[in-house]
Amino acid sequence: MTNDLPNLDKIEDYLNGLMPEQEREQFERELDSDPSLKKEFQLVQDILAGIGQLGDEELESQIGQAQQELEAEGFFEKKTGRIAALPFDRQRWAAAASVLIVLGTALFLWLRPKSSGQDVFAAYFQAEEAKTGALIDDLSAAGLLAPNQEQRNNLAAALKLYQSGNYADARQALAGYRQKYPQDTIAQFYLGLTDLHLSNFDEAVHLLSPIVPRAPGAKLPAGLEDEITWYLALAYAGRSAEKDNDSAAALFRRLAANSSSPYAARAREALRQLE
Repeated sequence: MTNDLPNLDKIEDYLNGLMPEQEREQFERELDSDPSLKKEFQLVQDILAGIGQLGDEELESQIGQAQQELEAEGFFEKKTGRIAALPFDRQRWAAAASVLIVLGTALFLWLRPKSSGQDVFAAYFQAEEAKTGALIDDLSAAGLLAPNQEQRNNLAAALKLYQSGNYADARQALAGYRQKYPQDTIAQFYLGLTDLHLSNFDEAVHLLSPIVPRAPGAKLPAGLEDEITWYLALAYAGRSAEKDNDSAAALFRRLAANSSSPYAARAREALRQLE
């Protein structure tokens, strides 16, 4: 079926607002200049518009009925699935082929497997440990005379527990650290990551959502803007309630639309599986 719609992923990205601006402008130029792409684009729009007016059961019923009628007329050989040798009628064959393409594509678009939020979380959650090591080195570099060295040492010790995979102890150490230093965004971020490792999704959302940038251009320490947004989206996905999947999808869209984000491609893939 994807051979009938070779540009389906690209069209979906465009219709869902997932294309970065430059790609969107290029796609629109191709739509103007490529008749086959334009025809395919219109077909997808028509199919989605029709699907929007039907429920799952009604759509499946209509597809099944159309296939039964074609089989009854001998359009298929039931044993082999090949086209039967019927008297050739160009108009009839063209109409039947069009019906099959549209119905088959509709079934593909509507009934293709969707992943649960927890499936998306399991597929994409992988903390970037290299940054943790660099942060630990940075915290240890100031020397004993630094005025906040005790604070730096405490955070470094908690992060070493996290880096070693001892998430239960890391969580305890980071929570204790935050009681003394509640404004430390880095500790809050890593406590949220620790909760993700422990599948404490509610706690992760509670920790990460206040530090996600709410407006374009908002700044956080250590270039964490996209990283926090990505992990918050995964935390929402892990909770798997319908409203949480919607929250995850909104954050994935934000990342997917930013072509400079290192998470853009992964966000597009995660969104396709979630929706």
